Amino acid sequence: QQGQAVAAVWQLERALRLAPLNKTYIFKLGAIRQILGLYDTPTAWWKSAANILTKSTWIWIASISFWIVVAVLALPRISGSQRPMFLKLSSGIAAVCLLLAVAALTIQITQQPSGIVISNEAVNLHYAPASAAPEAGDARPGERAYIIDQHNDFLKVETEAGITGWIQIDAFRKL
Repeated sequence: QQGQAVAAVWQLERALRLAPLNKTYIFKLGAIRQILGLYDTPTAWWKSAANILTKSTWIWIASISFWIVVAVLALPRISGSQRPMFLKLSSGIAAVCLLLAVAALTIQITQQPSGIVISNEAVNLHYAPASAAPEAGDARPGERAYIIDQHNDFLKVETEAGITGWIQIDAFRKL
């Protein structure tokens, strides 16, 4: 409403990091991105599955599963008895939960964008960290991007459109 759609995209992206399942934030971000011409690309099923639970919930699942596996493996050896079928089954379930939690955490951490292009107009991406370098493409206002590298006042980013290039640091805001 104040004519600062790009800043609103950045704020809503940050808000979604704090509350990833907030429907109001999701709706407003989608509406603003559509106004800016930044349509969401469909996400793979495994990325969506990793975002079913929050990062802290996956950490809890991984921690509890790890200690269950350790307890089930260590306790029978300490007591010198055989493991009953119940302990074998719970150990298997806990191991599967641990693997799923670690995979989901890895996906959540590596798939999050590093920042947003905050310029009010399209920004040129360059092949090298210099303003005089040839252009590799454009980054649209409000577009998500992943930071790959940094050199002085330039960041090497990959935009959500798949374009890789160097952008001036003042045209980009980290999340």
